[in-house]
Amino acid sequence: MLAKKYEPEKHNVIGWYMSEKLDGVRATWDGECFTTRNGNVLDTPWRIAGKLRKIVLPENCKMDGELYMGRGNFNQCSGTVRRHGDEWIGIEYHVFDLLSPYNTRFSTRFEELFELTEGQFPEILTCVKQLRIECVEQMWQIHKLITGKGGEGLMLKNPESAYQFKRSADLLKVKKFLDCEATVVNIEWGKGKYEQMIGSLVCHTADGKEFCCGSGLTDADRIENPLCFIGKKITVKFFELSKDGIPRFPIYQGIRH
Repeated sequence: MLAKKYEPEKHNVIGWYMSEKLDGVRATWDGECFTTRNGNVLDTPWRIAGKLRKIVLPENCKMDGELYMGRGNFNQCSGTVRRHGDEWIGIEYHVFDLLSPYNTRFSTRFEELFELTEGQFPEILTCVKQLRIECVEQMWQIHKLITGKGGEGLMLKNPESAYQFKRSADLLKVKKFLDCEATVVNIEWGKGKYEQMIGSLVCHTADGKEFCCGSGLTDADRIENPLCFIGKKITVKFFELSKDGIPRFPIYQGIRH
């Protein structure tokens, strides 16, 4: 189930649930393994209490959630999950919905989810906290609190909605920043302390608008072989679009896989 963008003049969300929007790797648990949005099956090599353990999460439910390493750690989380054989040190699974039974209302599914996960593997399994929206002012106060601590924003969920295997207006995202996918077409070399390193990535939006993105690149990213980036799709976070449709203040988030 994918979210649409919250539009204040269009959506009445009083009485809906809100939770923090997590910046991690989306994955479902089917009782046997994790699967990403792209259909990739993931291993679960968790290191818990100093020992590498193959964790088997609850087998009697299908859950939807986020593999997560905390605010601002998307690149680290994505890289760890991608590399087979790496130990999942610091990765937690934050669950926010049940896929089965998908045709019950969300408020009922969430109650069942909480009961299923309570006390189960507390080191790695967390049920995402949900709050009722009492008024729009309260929602924006929570949004400000979360983004002020480095969070992404909010997810809003219609309590009466079934689980839908598509993008739905029953699930809305409220973000301080927007994001988009862009294709890296070239690189610009850095100057000063970044001399002989990647300074910024020259990117094209989906409709061919060109912009440069250097913010968000780590030193490790900057010393990568430029060929590792050219031709790849990346995720870029930005404040807004200019009149020409170009992302303003773009921040590199990671390569899309």
